[in-house]
Amino acid sequence: MEISHLVVAGCSWTYCQGLKNPKLEGWPALVAKELGVPVVNLARPGIGNDAIHRRTYEYAFEDSVNKNNPFYIIAWTQTWRREAWCKHLYTRNKLHGYFNIAFPNNEPNNNLERAILDTWSEEDFFRRLMLYRLSLDSLFKNLGVNYFSTFFAEQEYNNSALDVDTESKVASVRERFLATTDYLQTNTNLIRNFYEIAGPYPKTHCGHEGPEGNVAIAQYVINEIKSRYSNISAVKKDYLPLVNYYQKTDPTETVHLDWI
Repeated sequence: MEISHLVVAGCSWTYCQGLKNPKLEGWPALVAKELGVPVVNLARPGIGNDAIHRRTYEYAFEDSVNKNNPFYIIAWTQTWRREAWCKHLYTRNKLHGYFNIAFPNNEPNNNLERAILDTWSEEDFFRRLMLYRLSLDSLFKNLGVNYFSTFFAEQEYNNSALDVDTESKVASVRERFLATTDYLQTNTNLIRNFYEIAGPYPKTHCGHEGPEGNVAIAQYVINEIKSRYSNISAVKKDYLPLVNYYQKTDPTETVHLDWI
């Protein structure tokens, strides 16, 4: 398998927030170094699965014109996080563009957050997550791109921490969409949850994975790639740099510089 560059998408855990130097210590950087390829980190702190899906789709299509060989790792996050287009609603150093609503369960600060609370639905969150996963799976297969999918949050509706009401709603969705559920659960691109791998290791001051946890995740990913693919080689081909993607998605967006 040829790899031209590694592309990762997720939230703050994939961004490797809390590390002194994410570009050197973060698990995406460690995996890319082992593979001998550059890394494009599409992750942003606080974003949800809708943003992960959108940013991955945008990048994949814009990069596809380069006819290269990317390898993607998608790390899904908490289902209730949202993004919204807030051109006329916010003035907090962001006059327009996408705004991440990571914790709408707190006291709402504006009409947008109130609207999200009014439409709060665990069933909707779960169905959206299934749709996003199916959508990216179809995208990558259509483009002939290799990828892994995982979770970096415990709220992927597959653990014992759910309350009874939520568990019942999710179970109902699974029973009604058996073909979808079976496909997602048996998808060979699905790998072990990252939060489980990094669980035993010390966290940063902000609760994210520390250096040891990032090393453990990176080693796991490398082992999975080597066990699943043969004749792995790095190839030098043009690809869409992260800074160029930011210029496409929102030229006025405040860019996180750690991965540029």
